[in-house]
Amino acid sequence: MLKPKPANQNCSHRQLSRFAAINSKKTVTWLTLALCLTLTATESVSAASKFDQGTAAYKGGDYVKAAAFFQDAYRADNKDVNSLYYLALCHHQLRNWSGAKQIYRSICGSFPSSPAATRSREALKLLEQPAAAATAASPNGATTSNTTANDSQSAEQDPELASLPDEAHFYFTKNHHNHMEVDIYVNGHPVKAAFDTGANAFFYKDQLKAAGVDVNNAVAGGTTKGWAGNTVQTQRLPASIRLGTLTRTINIFMEETTTGLGQNLIGQDFVKGYQYEIDDKGNRVDLKKISNNGGKDRIDPLYDIPCELEGKRDIVTIDINGRKSKAFLDTGSSKTIVDPATAKSLGLEPSGETMHWRGIGGDTEMQIAYGTVRIGPLVRENFPILIGGHIGCCVGQDLMEGWRCKVDRGRKLLRFFH
Repeated sequence: MLKPKPANQNCSHRQLSRFAAINSKKTVTWLTLALCLTLTATESVSAASKFDQGTAAYKGGDYVKAAAFFQDAYRADNKDVNSLYYLALCHHQLRNWSGAKQIYRSICGSFPSSPAATRSREALKLLEQPAAAATAASPNGATTSNTTANDSQSAEQDPELASLPDEAHFYFTKNHHNHMEVDIYVNGHPVKAAFDTGANAFFYKDQLKAAGVDVNNAVAGGTTKGWAGNTVQTQRLPASIRLGTLTRTINIFMEETTTGLGQNLIGQDFVKGYQYEIDDKGNRVDLKKISNNGGKDRIDPLYDIPCELEGKRDIVTIDINGRKSKAFLDTGSSKTIVDPATAKSLGLEPSGETMHWRGIGGDTEMQIAYGTVRIGPLVRENFPILIGGHIGCCVGQDLMEGWRCKVDRGRKLLRFFH
């Protein structure tokens, strides 16, 4: 009896080999396609993960680590313009101007119609214009020569500022000198300082080293002076500064050893681009990005007075004994001070009393005069005013004590509140 042949026995050995080869190729093709899809998905997830890690590091002020993550994200997906733009911002934050400009130009060339390219072109305009020299005065009399772009820039004009929160705040305590003392972090290390709207960022090198801050990369930073008029040599160091809910990278200036004032100062460079509101009773400072508010809010001529930003000083007009003088707001000075030339123009006569004044660059003797002081709704009768130094006229903590006021840079006003 004949047994039925298996169906494949009707095929030759060569045909079977060809059939197996075809199916093998199909299997390899599908495996290859599946593998490619898997790799693409993995790369996409990896890029997104790196971007998220970079964003977290950026928000935390660790721009070196953030740059590494954004660079890895862009390598994983070279069409991700956002990773490339944030990489540029990291270099911008770290003051690596040449590196930032190179990446901004790359964005403009490779992604010319993207929003990132628009912002990059704006950033290039800022970086490629000559820096304006400015001299910043300290509330304790420190003036530091520095180069900076226009301090009144809005967030739309400044890519570094655009990456920062719209609002922030911090708290302070009044020390025995009536200074606004704050707790800050310099490159992650806790340091005490005074919030001083008359200063940039002035620190004592030995105090930073004691706190664990690496100061080995500091370079020559020019000179500064206090009310005593003595010149102090400084060093400059880019540093990440965290105060309250705001972290940003700025240049800080250091004196070699703790002499003179002996207190670190943080001021105008940290609040650059923000208007600030000081609640003296609540011991809180609120920061908000500069905006002119469309000019819609009502201006009260009694409680809102003109305030101009000149260099890095917030300048108002103060009335002493019926005569007017320009003065800068100085939260770092416990007393209201005028130099001898200004005192003469205001008709102030020394009472014969003196006060020993300690500041950056050494000590000096101040004479005391008394007068009637008016600024906005605030009137002080028989108010003590120190005469000395060389900086002009400053409004100190003693004059503003107990009030809540806001420096509204968008409207160019000093605004008082009940």
